[in-house]
Amino acid sequence: MARQPQGFAVKTASTRPVSFSEIRENCTHSGHAVSVFRHPGAKTGQQDELEIEHLNDMVQDLLPIAVHAIERQPELSPLPLYLVYVDPHQSLGACVAELTAFLESHQSEPMVWMPVSGNTSLMLNVLRQALSAFATQRHGRMNMLYVGDPALKATLQNLATAAGMSFCFHAFY
Repeated sequence: MARQPQGFAVKTASTRPVSFSEIRENCTHSGHAVSVFRHPGAKTGQQDELEIEHLNDMVQDLLPIAVHAIERQPELSPLPLYLVYVDPHQSLGACVAELTAFLESHQSEPMVWMPVSGNTSLMLNVLRQALSAFATQRHGRMNMLYVGDPALKATLQNLATAAGMSFCFHAFY
């Protein structure tokens, strides 16, 4: 059975802890609005227990740091946080299409979004392709947050800046 993250509560109707795979929209963590745009099984309805457990662990580790990073910047603090899962079991093209769809559907919304993946190489390629499509547009209301390897900070900051987004980073060791 997958371990359930501590601190998650659905804002609507229920306040019970939920697993990462159950988070869709309107969730909170430590009082901060959190939404997930892509999760295992979203299209098929089937979930791999080990993958769900791995994602639960990843989110449990990353989310408190993400919320901390956001709360350190007053302009980001009131904004909702979207975790965008880059699924390593999907093709590069499918992941790029999903991220592009997400960005297009939220382009006028002030928010913070954070890519999450167990495959850093895939995530970088997806971000490079999806964000390059937005280089001619300005997404000043979108803020990209990355919690992870400091070696990726400059590359991710350049991608976000080229797409007209602000960038926020916090190291994860």
